[in-house]
Amino acid sequence: MIIVDNLLLTKQWKKIEKYAYFGIAVSLVILVAISSTSSQSLVRIQKDFNWATNTREVLVNLSYFLSSLKDAEMGQRGFMLTGQESYLDPYKYVEKGVKSHFTTLRGIAADNITQQTRIDTCERLVTEKMQDLQEMITLQKNKGAEAVKKVILTGTGKQIMDEIQTLVLKMDEEERTLLDQRSKGIALRVKLDAVVKTIGFILLLITAFLIISRENYWFAEYRNSAKEQMDLINMKSDFVATVSHELRTPLKAIRESIAIVLDGLAGQVNEEQKKFLAVSERNVDRLARLIDNVLDCQKLNSGKTVLDLCDNDINETAQEVYGLMTRLAEKKGLNISMKLDGQLPKIKFDRDKIIQVLTNLVHNAIKFTEKGAIAIATGMDNNVLCVSVKDTGRGITREDMHRIFNRFEQISCNNHKKTGGVGLGLSISKDIIQLHNGRIWAESEPGKGTTVSFMLPITVLEKI
Repeated sequence: MIIVDNLLLTKQWKKIEKYAYFGIAVSLVILVAISSTSSQSLVRIQKDFNWATNTREVLVNLSYFLSSLKDAEMGQRGFMLTGQESYLDPYKYVEKGVKSHFTTLRGIAADNITQQTRIDTCERLVTEKMQDLQEMITLQKNKGAEAVKKVILTGTGKQIMDEIQTLVLKMDEEERTLLDQRSKGIALRVKLDAVVKTIGFILLLITAFLIISRENYWFAEYRNSAKEQMDLINMKSDFVATVSHELRTPLKAIRESIAIVLDGLAGQVNEEQKKFLAVSERNVDRLARLIDNVLDCQKLNSGKTVLDLCDNDINETAQEVYGLMTRLAEKKGLNISMKLDGQLPKIKFDRDKIIQVLTNLVHNAIKFTEKGAIAIATGMDNNVLCVSVKDTGRGITREDMHRIFNRFEQISCNNHKKTGGVGLGLSISKDIIQLHNGRIWAESEPGKGTTVSFMLPITVLEKI
């Protein structure tokens, strides 16, 4: 597992996200604008359509009514010529429906004041015409055809009918003009709506194209930067591994040479010389451990660590570490103890790696404890094995707690100086425990010591 925590990459990714959000916002604004404009246009088109429909109804009503009125006049003449009442049916129909007809016509043409005036005039003329027809019918019945003829020759009925036809013709022309205007308005609004939608979608496509192009450019830049960072990390890892391996050989030779001199195989050595040689030997061992830690860190960081998972007893592992670290604790005057749960089952874990973790924890506890004791404990809780190392050392502040598992972090507490080391032990331990699907954490209080614990699942997934 390789973790790239680079400020530049983070900034580039935030830039990509920011531009993506901006693009989404612009696209939404364009879509809202298109929807709003389209909605308003549809309302206007619907209004114009309703007006056009009303105009058509007015035209139909005018044509129908004029035709009915002519039928009534023709029926009246047929009655006068034949004397048969059946010819008066069209007249009776018009007489019965004239009032309701004009009421309907007024409602349809309610938006046109000029037409309303003409409708009033037309209704008055139609009423006069109907009265004239009624008088002619009555005169025919009472005085005969000669009396009717004299009235007809006066031209009064014809004059009224001509006025009605002229007025209806004007109303018809007015309505046809309105219908033409409203039809053109509808066509224009439909075209404008289509143009607005087309322009909007073109803008949306252009915006999407620009955003996607820019996103692709930045993403390619981000990918290239990430690749460069990965190449640098791999180069650094290869360099560290090479240097560490190259250092191991001369270190081994130096240590063996010191051991030969200390053992007196190269000649007699006095106490003062042994003292200095012992210091050299300890520093060579320290440097060897440092190289091992760097190599372990590099392998964990590159994802090349492979766990050797076997059934193991955590108590036996703890006892082995206890045996290794007892002498170091006693040299510092510290008491080291164990409290092991004898009912723990064997579980799968990498024995060498867990020994390395426990050794790091106990070594840190001894290093940061000036007096008191170290306690190693094992137990089980909720189907996981728990191991803890508790000391009575200086402790860690709450502010520093989250840093102790970081690489190359060393925490100083109160007025204590940082101790030797490069701050890799706990980081390596954390990575090893996480490879086992476990968890590691610390609890501490300044002046009262620290407890570092880790847990391992009863069943470890063998996928590493």
